[in-house]
Amino acid sequence: MTMDNNMRNNWIQNLSILREKIVNVIEKSREQAKVLNNFREEQQLITARSIPMATYGRLAYITLAIMFMVVALFGGQWIPLLMIAAGLGSYIFSLFKGKAVKFISYALMVIGMVTLAFGMSRNISTFIILLIVYLLIVAAEIGIAALINVNRNKNNANIRVHNSQNQIAYDQVAREFAYLQDDLLQFANAINYPPDYMSIDAVDYFINAVRNFRADSYKELINLYIDELRYRAQVEHWAVQESELASIRNEMEINNALTRENNAQLRRLNALSVASMIQNAANTAIITGAINTNTNAVLGAKNAVNYQTDVMLGRRRY
Repeated sequence: MTMDNNMRNNWIQNLSILREKIVNVIEKSREQAKVLNNFREEQQLITARSIPMATYGRLAYITLAIMFMVVALFGGQWIPLLMIAAGLGSYIFSLFKGKAVKFISYALMVIGMVTLAFGMSRNISTFIILLIVYLLIVAAEIGIAALINVNRNKNNANIRVHNSQNQIAYDQVAREFAYLQDDLLQFANAINYPPDYMSIDAVDYFINAVRNFRADSYKELINLYIDELRYRAQVEHWAVQESELASIRNEMEINNALTRENNAQLRRLNALSVASMIQNAANTAIITGAINTNTNAVLGAKNAVNYQTDVMLGRRRY
């Protein structure tokens, strides 16, 4: 049925509202993508976790082994030194390969330390000093590790706050986008708008068609819009073909120009060849004439010599 002016104006108003809602959704979608990119770029990784207690035991064990190796080295106790070094090496290897090697490490370390202790049993004060130094070193290691843990925990706390703020900003934009999208769909359903044509281009075309009395229903609008899309596609196809034809014409003109230039060069080469042939013929004639003249002169001289010879021999008289 044909629309009256009130219905037409109401339809145009609804389509304008729909267009505004589509624009809002698109802008919010772009904002969401931007916030998401910023969130990914600014997302900071949590630093390494705190040093576990097992690490303290490993540090203390390695420190003890190194101290006994130093004592054995300066005391000239080579057998304990080699045993403790083998135990330390196998211990480090056991950290990657399992507990069986670790047991061998403990055995070598204990035997080496006991051997060293018996070798230096008379110097008890040395062991007391070593024990004090060892405890100080272990305490220093524990203190350093504790400071590292404090700094890591503080840094991780700041990173969590930073990431949570970015997450809050992204969640806010995501909620706004979801609300605008739901509002758009509800309004489109309320005015019975075809969902497959939810674009600014289609809505603008529909508004223009309704305003200019070209359609009175969505069916007519859709048919007009499809015809318009086909026309645009044909225009684009023609434009592409025209561009390709222009490119072909340009290539043909370039080829023709090259052909003309090649023909001109061939003509110049032919002219040069003809001139060269003429010059060669002239040179040949000159050389041939000179050779004939020289030959005749030689023959004449030869005849004169022969005549004189005959006269001298009396064969001829003057």
